[in-house]
Amino acid sequence: MGARVSSWLAAHDPVGRVRLSRRSAVGLTLVVYAGIFGPGVYEAIVLSRGGDQGGDAGIDLTGTVVALTCDALVALVAGLAVIRGLVGSWRPVTGAGVTTWRREIVAGSLCTVLATGSSLLMPLLPTRSYPFDTSGAGQLTDFVGFIRTGPVEEICALLAPLIILRAGRVSWPVVFALLVAIRLSYHVYYGPGVVFMALWAFGTVIVYLWARSIIGIAIAHSLLDLTGLPVDFGHVGIAVLLRVPFVLACLGVSIRALWLLRRRRRTALQDAAFPAPVLPPPPAD
Repeated sequence: MGARVSSWLAAHDPVGRVRLSRRSAVGLTLVVYAGIFGPGVYEAIVLSRGGDQGGDAGIDLTGTVVALTCDALVALVAGLAVIRGLVGSWRPVTGAGVTTWRREIVAGSLCTVLATGSSLLMPLLPTRSYPFDTSGAGQLTDFVGFIRTGPVEEICALLAPLIILRAGRVSWPVVFALLVAIRLSYHVYYGPGVVFMALWAFGTVIVYLWARSIIGIAIAHSLLDLTGLPVDFGHVGIAVLLRVPFVLACLGVSIRALWLLRRRRRTALQDAAFPAPVLPPPPAD
């Protein structure tokens, strides 16, 4: 089993000839993380302690300094990535970095099911709800934020660190551990129940390695978040009516895809065990 997993990971490794030292890879990953998610982690810590960024000028000033520092770190990593050639190291399954639309739908559906499963498990431990802002400005901020959350998170919490770490030939167990830690850290405002997000964080890496495209995963992430937007307007029932059909549709797609995958694997095993007989050529006239 271990050999089969190692073989699968080797076949789906997203990095080709580009190499970094392990120290550089881990360092760059930490800088990417701090640069992209530093303000979000800072806000999550404030929220987890019951604070409110909007009501404290001191916290606003600190948050601004954090954001500017993180922007500088992002610019640094972007420059290093271009110099080292990491930008062109992704090897997609098909041309132009885009897989077929069926694969995108399956990948997005699988990640939606994983995220929903994680959220259903979270109440097993003390969990806080997402801090929706029902003001007009808050509604607009959440709408824009939910649209950009999918691309930003999936590129910066999954694709970029994965490529950098594997360019440094960091072992797969460490890669998975770091990617899960990155995903969970900026969700700490949910409380102890956030540990169940590890299911989603780990599974999304597997789905991406299979799909080799971030497009379907990012779109599904944004759509799932947008189904919760009616809560900002005080319409919890509408949010449920939007989310439940969406998740059920993704569940159906996921089950169908996994069933087809299992059937193809079973057929391949049967063909390997019982190869078709090789018939002799017909006699010449």
